[in-house]
Amino acid sequence: MFAMLYGEVNCLCIAVLALLLFKLRTGADQRRPQRLFSAVLAGNMATFFLDVLWPLANSGGPALRFWNIAVNGVYYTLTGLNAFVWFLYSETMLDSPAVRTGKRRVLCALPCAVITILSLVSFQTGWFYFVDAAGVYHRGAFYPFQVAVVYGYIVAASLHALILSQRRENFPL
Repeated sequence: MFAMLYGEVNCLCIAVLALLLFKLRTGADQRRPQRLFSAVLAGNMATFFLDVLWPLANSGGPALRFWNIAVNGVYYTLTGLNAFVWFLYSETMLDSPAVRTGKRRVLCALPCAVITILSLVSFQTGWFYFVDAAGVYHRGAFYPFQVAVVYGYIVAASLHALILSQRRENFPL
């Protein structure tokens, strides 16, 4: 029952994001911020879809062990990429110097690249997650690092927006 309700909620989120993405992509404005926001929507739709698959793969026992590993590897990779793309979108909207040049964007992408690599090798190393012989998912020893990087992008963008919102030229009376 819980898995079905969980899946329904995720499907509702996918439907709402799909509608937003459709409206955004059919609009005339296709500048960089709109493309980044489209990527945020698409990435989150993919994450919600994997979230629908996860309970199925995790409850399948040894027969679905491979799919459990695959779903988790892609899920962990997508969460890092989604957070980074949100950071890029937010910083682009704030006209931040952090994302104006390619060199700075590459520096900002380094934590995401580390998360991506560690997510993809975690099926062998167990650093972020592992799936035991019975096909059950477990968090790995470096799971907190993955969470810190993902939330780090979001917190950094939020704090930057908050700081800029306090400037007098951004808040006229």
